[in-house]
Amino acid sequence: MKPKIIFGIILPAIVIFLIIIFASLNLGLNIKYNFKEELTNNDIYNNGILSSKIPLGTVDIKNEFFLPARYDFPYNVVCLVDYDNALPALTAGSLSYSDSGKNYNYDQYSYLYSNYATFSTDVGLSEAKTVDIYLIPTYEFTSKTGDQLLKDYGDYDKIVLMNYNSRNYNYNPCITFDNSDFSSGKSIELQFG
Repeated sequence: MKPKIIFGIILPAIVIFLIIIFASLNLGLNIKYNFKEELTNNDIYNNGILSSKIPLGTVDIKNEFFLPARYDFPYNVVCLVDYDNALPALTAGSLSYSDSGKNYNYDQYSYLYSNYATFSTDVGLSEAKTVDIYLIPTYEFTSKTGDQLLKDYGDYDKIVLMNYNSRNYNYNPCITFDNSDFSSGKSIELQFG
């Protein structure tokens, strides 16, 4: 082959192909989830009414690679769980993510990145980013007063964040998990009082 073809077409095509492969592998992404250990009434209620977004924690993402990267957040469902397993697991809502510094109007866009939607964030070269994690409660909970919620769901001890891979619609995806499955999820204690 002629050197012009090798150095002018084939070699640049190989380099471009390798850059695309490296960029899609998310090499060098350092990801740290920081969840609250417990949720109290102050976290859950705003003036006696269930908050439309309940802060659960943050995710710190740092790109230590020489290329920009994109991090795709897993789809998680949030389950109400009873320690004694006397009560069936209930779907409390889904997770919503927000790049820190961006103010989304959650009353207007309460399902911005929830309900089977996916969320990803771009992280530039040597960039660090913090993403806020919120629980967006289901309508079953938002339609009740604080007293009704305590009466109906006060016996639940924790919420558990479970990775939910199915994209099939299920009104209560938490019932698809066995009680032993909840040990693999991230638990956050509920402290009512």
